[in-house]
Amino acid sequence: MPLHTSPDIIHTFCTLFPHVKQGGLFVAEDLHCSYWKKFNGGLHEPRAAMAFFKALADIPNFEHWGLEGHTRQRLLAPFGITEELTESLLAEIHSVEFINSMCVIKRQPAEQNVLGPRCVAGKLEEVAPVKQVNGTNSPTPPQQPHAPGTGSITSNLQQITEALQTHIAENTAQRQALESKNKEIQELHHLREQMHEQLVRAEAQLALLKDLLLDDSAI
Repeated sequence: MPLHTSPDIIHTFCTLFPHVKQGGLFVAEDLHCSYWKKFNGGLHEPRAAMAFFKALADIPNFEHWGLEGHTRQRLLAPFGITEELTESLLAEIHSVEFINSMCVIKRQPAEQNVLGPRCVAGKLEEVAPVKQVNGTNSPTPPQQPHAPGTGSITSNLQQITEALQTHIAENTAQRQALESKNKEIQELHHLREQMHEQLVRAEAQLALLKDLLLDDSAI
């Protein structure tokens, strides 16, 4: 029985989604576990189940990626998906909906998951000519993929920021402790100087007293 760990949730989706009927829903529940380290999760954990479903949310918009040679399977490969999730099956993901602790994925035939030809109605073109695009598909400009390791820039920056903040806090605490020690040392030095001055005065007074005693004895 799955224990709500992120690998279990992802494996369960890979295993069961192929058996969902057309028009059917796959519901992943108890996803709050995906935010907990005990379940291999975390808010910025790149392999958490929530990160997987967030990546899955890009699948319905595949036609707009504009990345030559970039497949749906390639997007999900870092999550260790199984062979059951074929490219044609992933094309049947119609929608991905998020609810508190839940994710709902709907399956529809691939042809129902694209925008299709544009429909332009009316006769007047007072703002811009658009009649010529009637019946055509919306073009996608070619895009360049991110370099490896930059797919989650926000997450990486967040982790770096948190690490820096922790480092700064530790340095601040160490500096404050060092300043406190330095203050104690300075106070000890000052006390030693005072004691030295008192000792010098005492020796001078003792020497004077000896001289007075000698003078008295001579008389």
